[in-house]
Amino acid sequence: MKQLVVFLSRFNLWSRIIVIAFVLVAVILGPALLGMKVMGTDSLELVIPQLAFYQHAFTSGESPFWNPYLAVGFPNFISVAGFPYAPLHFLLYILPVHLAHYWALFLSLALGALFFILFLRELGLGPWAAFIGSLAYLAGNIHFARDLTLGTALFVYPTLFWILIRIHKSASTRSRWLYTFSGGLLIGYAWLMSSYFPTLYLFFAALAFVLFLGLRGVPRRREIFKLLTALFAIFAIGAIIGSFQLVPAYVITKFSQRSQGFAEPAFQDGYAISFKELFHFFFPTNSRGLDAYLYMGQVPLLLIALAFFKKNSAAKFFLGVFLVSLAISIRGSPLFWWIIVKLPVFNFFQGAARFMLVGIFAAAVLIGFGADYLETSFRNAKPEKWKITIFLIALSIFIFLLAALFLEEDGVPQSVMISGVFLVTAVGAIIFSLSRTSGNALVLPLLSVIAAVEFVTIFYRFNAKAIFDASYYMTPPRDAEFLAASKRRILPLFVDDWDGIYFFNFPKEKDLPPESLEYRIRHASYHPNTQFLWPVANLEANEPLLNVSIGRLMALLGTRQLVTTGGEDKLNKIYLVDKDGVDLSSKEKYQKFKERLPLADFLGIRYFLSSIH
Repeated sequence: MKQLVVFLSRFNLWSRIIVIAFVLVAVILGPALLGMKVMGTDSLELVIPQLAFYQHAFTSGESPFWNPYLAVGFPNFISVAGFPYAPLHFLLYILPVHLAHYWALFLSLALGALFFILFLRELGLGPWAAFIGSLAYLAGNIHFARDLTLGTALFVYPTLFWILIRIHKSASTRSRWLYTFSGGLLIGYAWLMSSYFPTLYLFFAALAFVLFLGLRGVPRRREIFKLLTALFAIFAIGAIIGSFQLVPAYVITKFSQRSQGFAEPAFQDGYAISFKELFHFFFPTNSRGLDAYLYMGQVPLLLIALAFFKKNSAAKFFLGVFLVSLAISIRGSPLFWWIIVKLPVFNFFQGAARFMLVGIFAAAVLIGFGADYLETSFRNAKPEKWKITIFLIALSIFIFLLAALFLEEDGVPQSVMISGVFLVTAVGAIIFSLSRTSGNALVLPLLSVIAAVEFVTIFYRFNAKAIFDASYYMTPPRDAEFLAASKRRILPLFVDDWDGIYFFNFPKEKDLPPESLEYRIRHASYHPNTQFLWPVANLEANEPLLNVSIGRLMALLGTRQLVTTGGEDKLNKIYLVDKDGVDLSSKEKYQKFKERLPLADFLGIRYFLSSIH
């Protein structure tokens, strides 16, 4: 610890803040970076297995663009893991596949924190305000901070905003074009990493920011033209670089077989925020659903309320962005219907709550402004006035915490208690600072420590049920030898959400008997590219970017994991549910399957895995 203090003392405050941000990201990912743990999300289900195929191709000298074992032959350059030769994928040459994934994720999140801090610095905020804002940005995007594909977006967002404001402030044409070219490389990288919907949403957020900066420039017309030219050049360069990924992804799958999946109101529910879920701004939920996770921490909540008092044009702009993003994300919102469902390209993606990627970014900027307002106002306001203000804000948050106890969700009392402890601690730190003559210099460092501790708590609280021992994940299932020796194509059958069998539901019991169906199926024996994780080269699998035509054939036989809400109807998966949506019996499923055995012959499939006897 003494050596760390000496090391940090060599840098100025901004540099120390950046080092601390990197350390915090390393702390939350530490077990994964050391190869001890893996995290149960898309990283385990799709990304790491896909990276395993790339690594196999790189080391064996084969093409990474075509995987003959995945979904009866499937072009991998439209995979959810991104373009094979995306820069960070070169870690696959030197590290085991799961370590390569988490070290690449670490770099993405740490650079995201770095450029968020630099962006707030460009907005005129101090180092502690920028640090707390960066913590809120990462904490509010925990859902995206667990796999490389979406984690890439957390790096791209603040970096592009930093580039745009640097272009705005640059006096020389050479400097502006250098930043523009760098921005193009950044957007190109985002496309190569399959960061589709985040980059699409980023364009509109960046467009709004450019117009805001241009209207503040002198002369306005010239400044707006300069910034718009730079923005469109950035995305043009990015599109050229990303065309290796974008063109085949659109031609083959319209970016996803989920396309048009929200054309009906009934299909919006899974990816929108209900009014009840707005309570999740106030406590950390146990839910893994994207629609349910909005929590940034108690210190950020206190500070975002103070941002409403900040008389600053940038603060008002980001307040507007936050409110519009929230309005788009709420279930049944007219904005959601017209922007996500009706606009071309937008309707290719699961929308609604995913727009909160923009909303949380704007909220984190507001938190930086709130922290700055708190620090500067300490010098001028009387302690009694501030005590009343903080008390009223904390009381409002506390009322929402009490109301949350009536929600019928698992783990709510414990989550509310955790939030309550951090709320009381944060308020206590502010009151303590008010009692000191140098309180304005003390308050933000104290709040930063509390926010950092809560950040780590949020991450592990949210992922507690989905962090597994890496050796357990990387160990082949007991039936892997039989599968590999069969030399015949194998397909997972009737493995479905309705059966309660999820990719990340690893059994906790270490002594399950080898013949246990739960052991066989829940031990990830149907991950995409399982053949390269273990090896079982003849095991079929699919993924959410599966070609629709092939997907329909696989679905008719009995697969499920290639579709989401609404896909059952689109792929005519009548073997699963009847016309009223009631799950069919195993006997009825078997009869449907029996009728379709000629299709299995056509696909060259001889063996099936199933959770149904």
